[in-house]
Amino acid sequence: MVPSRRSFLTILRALVASSSLALAACDAPSLLAPVGRISGWAEEPFGAGLVQVVTISPAALLDGNDIEVRSVIRNAGLVTIPLESRVCGLDYAGSLEVVSFLLHCAAYSQSTQLAPGDSVVTTDVLRVASPPGRYELQVRHAVSPEHWATVPTLVRD
Repeated sequence: MVPSRRSFLTILRALVASSSLALAACDAPSLLAPVGRISGWAEEPFGAGLVQVVTISPAALLDGNDIEVRSVIRNAGLVTIPLESRVCGLDYAGSLEVVSFLLHCAAYSQSTQLAPGDSVVTTDVLRVASPPGRYELQVRHAVSPEHWATVPTLVRD
């Protein structure tokens, strides 16, 4: 039995509505958006086979709220790569004003030989100090080779 045009349109509208709700509820980066342009998320290759992924949680920023910044540097290459990376916090620049209020250890960086497929992870907690608007947060996790990942952000009302 072939469905009528009206029943087909009804089913199509229901599918579109449920898909829209599922996408709106999802807090993960969209597969349809260009890499690095999703608010609160960036993935950037650098050096000879390294990739830095930075996520900001929650993705919906509000002035005065605390956020977690998580940076992962992964060796996506085929050879071991020397890496000096930040520990006990990250370095920040850019137009998004943030305040660090946690005590960190006295260490600044550590050197390692990062094997293919291995990664280093650092997290930090900050307080947003910017009014509503669009900003960029630059995050440095890799000291040598140096790299600053740029994360687009949106501070909401």
